[in-house]
Amino acid sequence: MEQGGLTENGFIVKDSYRSEHNGVTHVYLRQLYNGAEVVNADMNLNLDADCNLISVGSSFQPGASLAQPPVAKSSTNLWSYLRNQAGALSQQVNSLTEEPYSVLTNVPHAQDNKVPVRRHYILNGQNELEEVWDMEIEMEENWLHAHVSTTTGKVVSLIDWVADSQYNVYPLGVNDPLEGNRTLLTDPHDKKASPFGWHDQGNGKKFTDTRGNNVYAQENLDGMYEWMNKGRPDGGETLKFDFPLDLMSQPGDYLDAAVTNLFYINNMVHDLFYQYGFTEKAGNFQENNFERGGKGNDAVIANAQDGSGYNNANFATPPDGRHGKMRMYVWNGIDPNRDGDLESGIVIHEYAHGISTRLTGGPANSGCLGWGEAGGMGEGWGDFFATILRTRPAHNNTMVFFMGEYANAGEGIRRYPYSTSLDVNPSTYKIMDKPGYWGVHAKGEVWAVILYEVFWALVDKHGYTEDWFSASPHHGNTLALQLVVDGLALQPCRPSFMDARDAIIQADTVLTGGQNKCILWKAFAKRGLGVDANIRGDTPWGGGVRADSFKTPSDCGDDVPSPPSDDE
Repeated sequence: MEQGGLTENGFIVKDSYRSEHNGVTHVYLRQLYNGAEVVNADMNLNLDADCNLISVGSSFQPGASLAQPPVAKSSTNLWSYLRNQAGALSQQVNSLTEEPYSVLTNVPHAQDNKVPVRRHYILNGQNELEEVWDMEIEMEENWLHAHVSTTTGKVVSLIDWVADSQYNVYPLGVNDPLEGNRTLLTDPHDKKASPFGWHDQGNGKKFTDTRGNNVYAQENLDGMYEWMNKGRPDGGETLKFDFPLDLMSQPGDYLDAAVTNLFYINNMVHDLFYQYGFTEKAGNFQENNFERGGKGNDAVIANAQDGSGYNNANFATPPDGRHGKMRMYVWNGIDPNRDGDLESGIVIHEYAHGISTRLTGGPANSGCLGWGEAGGMGEGWGDFFATILRTRPAHNNTMVFFMGEYANAGEGIRRYPYSTSLDVNPSTYKIMDKPGYWGVHAKGEVWAVILYEVFWALVDKHGYTEDWFSASPHHGNTLALQLVVDGLALQPCRPSFMDARDAIIQADTVLTGGQNKCILWKAFAKRGLGVDANIRGDTPWGGGVRADSFKTPSDCGDDVPSPPSDDE
């Protein structure tokens, strides 16, 4: 076996695992030289469920030569104690035996005064291998991974596994100031989705303000197109974004807090949906794709307090490789005005347009959800994602949620709140034949409440987990989100409600073998989207006459009772 010019004993397998939800196996290799690891030479292999190799990423250097003498680099970020101790540590290490693993004792500031040490190699900038001591130094507030030259005692590489970025924000799950208070969060990024954190693009570009690999967030008070040189809060070298927020003031008075909140929510949505399959290959929004596939250079441009309008928000989604653009507006229905940047449901709704557009019809096609029922569902997925991410373990299927009530002065912005009660929200598939349902937002309300039924049906069956990032198929809330996201990728371009329904049911067949078939059908049928639901005379732009169906497949038992008609 040979990989990149290396024989099979030229590397070791560091790790491997299988993603249960799609059957993909990930294998991680580390290059060896003279039997020792080359700490920055890695390869990852991805194999599908049939063991076919589907992608490879590699920093292996088969042509690297041993540096003579070793070229050591000083670290400009070295903590003072390590700078002072580096030479002494190197002398201690060099006096040790040639065992592959040893322990230094009496190391200042280290936990238990001990540091594990290994003899490794590192590739320097001249593509040369330099022999180093690999040290892991766990301290009270930092955990350093250092590489010290075995010859000079100088620090060649230094990484702190602890990154203390902090954001004073409304955390995911707290929709707005009416639901709870801000919290100072430390390092909320997900290491799988954002391996370099939220401010480092992993290509030498690091920021201390609200720019990063997934989103550029800034004010746009003048409402103009230019965004690169707009105002952004700066967290300094410590990346602490803790700014005052007085809700009795006008939004312009707490601009830094608003931009920080917008930056946080965008990044959280990016990281969360990464777990459910909205990755680089699927067309997600990142500047650097880390050689994982897809097209980069398309982080979201998120404008806070955009001056081009009021009482709204929007999201533009071009094909993969071009920036998505989010505009968040101030709402002036109350004095003082309210800022949509502080209502995560609105931000999530807008970001969802990017998710649904990139997944439906593929990342290169942005024209699949433009109008009619397809366009309506584009709005509905946004409301659905925003609503379910507000749920908590103590909630049950009687919960009622309003969209936009904070920004809109306490009044929801949809015809009906989201509820499983037909008395509270009477929407069924056929309601879209009524006047006022021509537009995509009105249609979206219907699709969102149908998905809300699906959500609670699965939660009632499988329970609820607070860990949304687990993407667990064994809990109802995370299973529902996974099936809906998978359905986006399975459905055709310009889908009807029936197409999207069938894709979600198919997603369950793929993921669980169809264990939830009847649960899903009954939830859809409750809102008129049973097996015989249809539309006659429809056009790509909308219209047509719809027929509700409360029928489920014959192997699912009794049909769902139809709701009382308007005439009863």
